[in-house]
Amino acid sequence: FYNGNVPLLFESIMKADFDYPEEYWDHISDDAIDFIDSLLIPEPKQRLTAKQALTHSWLKNAPSTPLKKVGSTMENYTNSYRSQTSGPSS
Repeated sequence: FYNGNVPLLFESIMKADFDYPEEYWDHISDDAIDFIDSLLIPEPKQRLTAKQALTHSWLKNAPSTPLKKVGSTMENYTNSYRSQTSGPSS
């Protein structure tokens, strides 16, 4: 979602009015886009549940990818965020 006009942006979000510009999405598989579309349905009863999402073909067919350095990266991010938001010490 993108719109420089905030009220129109929120309107687009609420309507799930979005597209996939080729310059950003051309390399993304149709199955991945279908997964995203299935999660962004405005009507909750029509949207995938968490259980259904976990059985989507995009997740089921995804290669196993080890998440190296995720813990240390998240810790660094958290520490950086905390130092920015804590302000000067009294």
